[in-house]
Formats: sequence, structure tokens, C-alpha cells
Amino acid sequence: MRIHRRRVDAPARRPARGQSLVEFALVIPIFITLVVAVCEFAFLFTTYLSASFTSRDAVQVAAEMGDAYYSDVVILARVEMDLAGPANSNNIQHVDIFWSDSAGNVKGGALNRWTRTGSTSVTLPDATVMTVPYTLTTSGYPPESRCNILLATECDSGHTTLDTIGITITYQYGWVTPLPALIGMSGTGMTITQTNVMRMEPVK
Repeated sequence: MRIHRRRVDAPARRPARGQSLVEFALVIPIFITLVVAVCEFAFLFTTYLSASFTSRDAVQVAAEMGDAYYSDVVILARVEMDLAGPANSNNIQHVDIFWSDSAGNVKGGALNRWTRTGSTSVTLPDATVMTVPYTLTTSGYPPESRCNILLATECDSGHTTLDTIGITITYQYGWVTPLPALIGMSGTGMTITQTNVMRMEPVK
């Protein structure tokens, strides 16, 4: 008499759950760090572009304003107006307005440094009062000394032709995401400095 035995197949092997959890634990911190880094870079790069555009626009205003007594305040007002999000004008450390050489360097120490603190007001020719949240801390390039006359016949000594004027914006960028903590980096942010120069528009 033949006895038939029922064959029982062995259960299919399942991937070890422990191994999957370990792999997940190893990969997820790297993935999160990369995502946060991309976000932080986007904030930083947008702020950099905003500061660059602002300094370029401000120097165009400076070139047109020439030696007007109220020119610095108008320039600073443009800086405040142009700096766009995610940048915040409260994070501007100072704005430098200076006589520039062809390489964009300060010429002869002629530099006005406006620190973003306090306030300064000026009365415009139309009797309008303009106020900006800046204080003049270094006065080496007063507006009346700037040469916007082509042949420099009526300009101060040392000015042989039209001045090249420069604007430098120094901005303190603060980290938006927790990226520094994720990668073990110290500090609260970084300094962004943007400079543009332009020759003054001649009045005659």
C-alpha cells in the first residue's frame, strides 16, 4: 500500500526588515541635507542677485545726480526701494559711495560710508523732505566735490575729467534653513558685498 505524503512548500524568503531599516536610516539624513542645501542656496543666490541689481541701479542714480547736495539721500532711498525679498534692507550693514578709479577701487580716500542706523533727512528742491534710515559715519566724498563737468573746468583740484562714482552695498545674510547645523558649520550667516561703478553724466 502506497502512502501519499502531502508536500508542503517552504515559505518564500522575505527581505530582512532590519537591513531595510538600516539602509533607510543611512540614506534619509543625506537626502534631507541635500534638500535643505538646495533651499538654502536658492535663498542665498536670490539675495545675491537682489544686492547686485540694487547696487547697479543705485550707481545709475548716482551718476545722474552729480554734485546735487541731496544726492546721497536719493541714492540711499533707491537702495531701500530696490532691495527685494527674500533680502531684507534691515540686514544692510552699510552703503559706500566713493570716487572710483578704472578698476573699481576707492580713489584718494574719497568715500562716504552710510551705516544703516538712525536716520538722515534732507529737503529736496521741491520742498519735499526725504528721510532715510542711515547715518553718515565717514565723509570723504561730499556731493559738492564730485565732478560732473566734462572738461573739469569748475571742479575741485585733482579732478581732471568726469568722476567715476562707485556704490558698494554690504549685506549680512543670515541662514534661513538649519543647514549649518546639519553639516556642522559654525556662524550665523555670511557677508555679501556688491560693487558697481559708472562714469558721471556730464552737465556741460
